[in-house]
Amino acid sequence: MPSVYVHKVTTAIVPVLEVIAPEDAGHLWEALQSSRRVPKALIIPEQQPAVRKYLEALAETYQHATSWDTRRQVLAIFADLVPFREIQKFIPGLTEYRFKTARLHILKYGRGAAVPLNRSPRMRINESQLDHFLTFITSSRVIQDLPFRQRYLHLTNGQFLETPNVIRSLIPQRIIEQYTQYCKENDMKPLSPSTISLFFF
Repeated sequence: MPSVYVHKVTTAIVPVLEVIAPEDAGHLWEALQSSRRVPKALIIPEQQPAVRKYLEALAETYQHATSWDTRRQVLAIFADLVPFREIQKFIPGLTEYRFKTARLHILKYGRGAAVPLNRSPRMRINESQLDHFLTFITSSRVIQDLPFRQRYLHLTNGQFLETPNVIRSLIPQRIIEQYTQYCKENDMKPLSPSTISLFFF
């Protein structure tokens, strides 16, 4: 209902309540709100008790959530089943943006589903083994210097590293095989093939 009509209705109802109960208009209004006779008289469909309990439970879960990710997941259980204005009664302060975000969540990931996390696995590598491998792949056995140009690496801390532009003379699988053989000849424990392959793919 537009705010203009709400203002007009309020302006009309308040004097009526004050006329009916001059000294207790506020309690009369509370009694009318809690009464079931008014919705029946105005033919307003009442919310079923089971549905109300369900919405109250979800709203309580939403309020107890400690992060927006969890709240969005809870909201995505019923955001497309209940109108925004109705949900606002149970979750005061809920914005329309968050409501629409929850509905989009349902379409993208499913009802109440968690957002899949893109994990970046970290590996611990022995420094001496790493240094040994880097020395090998930067040797003339594996790469050839190009006669021109440089390559610039942009680091996460904002720095740039200038490195010579090089080209590998062997395919990755041959480099792994050669390095493994090189380690055997020099009595050195090599990095595992799966670890080495991370440098190429």
